[in-house]
Amino acid sequence: AGAGINASYNVQNTISYEQPDFRTIQRKDDANLASWDIKFVETKDGYNIDSYHAIYGNQLFMKSRLYNNGDKNFTDDRDLSTLISGGFSPNMALALTAPKNAKES
Repeated sequence: AGAGINASYNVQNTISYEQPDFRTIQRKDDANLASWDIKFVETKDGYNIDSYHAIYGNQLFMKSRLYNNGDKNFTDDRDLSTLISGGFSPNMALALTAPKNAKES
């Protein structure tokens, strides 16, 4: 008489985040490829790439309107979006299995 063992192990992990200053747009999702773009929306202060003030210009990365030294008037790292200051590199792995001898799955 023969003996056999079958085993199965499944793991699932979901990570979500809220990043209001960026928007994730799915470009493609099919059986072979999933891809997306991440687009900048605006800073915590409400400035975007099109913001413009007649005197100060675009204040996207300006620390203060009252600071005169331009080379020191950049927004502090701690006040930037975490996607800018901390980096954002989503990675994922996927394992697909099919019954032995299956031509399609």
